[in-house]
Amino acid sequence: MAKPLLPLTSLLLLLLLLLPLLSNPSAAVVAGTANDVLPKFGLPPGLLPNNKTIKGKLSYGAISDLSGIQAKKFFIWVPVTGIVAHPDSRSIEFQVGFISESLPVDQFETVPFARPTPGISPN
Repeated sequence: MAKPLLPLTSLLLLLLLLLPLLSNPSAAVVAGTANDVLPKFGLPPGLLPNNKTIKGKLSYGAISDLSGIQAKKFFIWVPVTGIVAHPDSRSIEFQVGFISESLPVDQFETVPFARPTPGISPN
């Protein structure tokens, strides 16, 4: 009588293991640096600064709910809250709240050189 429960138990165990993946399919693990991952989402590789902690929701052609990046506008540093790619016009739109500014995508095609942080050794 215990034999019919074995396949059912195995199925339940498998579902429990897969449940975290099924509950949030957008949280797929992508290996590599941000500069490696961005082109897979339709964004240029040099878009994000190096040596920074940046948080946001990455989707194809956009980063929303962004934190960790600031832009200087009229002598004031303001937080960038979103980035949207516009392939038809070859531009990248940077959103600062309800204000936005578009720049040519060519400015972000190359990854900037990462300077070492002072006082931290690479070893």
